[in-house]
Amino acid sequence: MRLAQAHVLTHEGRYSAALVEQLESWLTQCPPEVGQNWTSASELADRLINWCIVWQLLGGWSGSLFDDDAGQLLRARWLESIFS
Repeated sequence: MRLAQAHVLTHEGRYSAALVEQLESWLTQCPPEVGQNWTSASELADRLINWCIVWQLLGGWSGSLFDDDAGQLLRARWLESIFS
């Protein structure tokens, strides 16, 4: 959430790049419904709350982070992780 806040406040690409890197890493290492990150209801709830805030800070569905092909793929993977 801090990286999304920093991105909104400064408009510096390094924060959004770091956010994308961390999100991609998490999605790769913790695929939906696999492993301990998916076994605890409180873990899921905390993550979803934080991701909702990040999603809104980034501009939601039409956020500029999702403008290019890589961004659209990230959005698809992220939403698949949430809705699976």
